[in-house]
Amino acid sequence: MFRDLKNELVSFDQTYGISGRAVSPVASTVPVTAVLYRVNDAGRISVEQFMLVDETGAFAFLVPAGDYIVTVFADHNWDQSYTEGEWFAVRGVPDPVRVGPASLDGKGRKAIQLKDMKMTDSNGYPIGLPRDADKGDPSDSWVKFGTLATFDDPVFSQDNGALGFWKPLSFLKEVGYGIYFLEPFDPDKIPVIMVHGANGTPLGWRS
Repeated sequence: MFRDLKNELVSFDQTYGISGRAVSPVASTVPVTAVLYRVNDAGRISVEQFMLVDETGAFAFLVPAGDYIVTVFADHNWDQSYTEGEWFAVRGVPDPVRVGPASLDGKGRKAIQLKDMKMTDSNGYPIGLPRDADKGDPSDSWVKFGTLATFDDPVFSQDNGALGFWKPLSFLKEVGYGIYFLEPFDPDKIPVIMVHGANGTPLGWRS
């Protein structure tokens, strides 16, 4: 277990995060896609990952050090590609979002939290960005805030508790972290957040 943990921590030191929240002007029934583009040393842009944002608009990517561009768009025709006329927002143009050790430029950061990405444009998608985001199956966000769940949800298994303790990077990729709600948010109530201990899971609060 300690050998696994050591290997995970080495990988974790070489992994960075980019996260944010899409704010859509369209009906909640229209899916919103977040696309992560990587900008290589030669300036070439390619699709690195993409995902459907969750019901709160949240998205998050785990990436190696480098320069990135992030877009979100309301995918009216459900084709995982930006089509002219669909609402979108972009970050990283003209200056890419950079994550990495400070030695890259003295400004490297382990994680970037983008401000709310409000989709206010429906034309003028940046030239040079591939519009077809389809690279197989969408990624899953490793950040989950306000997700509805029950104590019977498999995500709360003790196996996942052990995974999070001994293999934290694998846990982020396979399960993710977040704040789960047992009932829909009610603005007239004050949420109570229960935090379990090391190697535990939310099942510790079931009784």
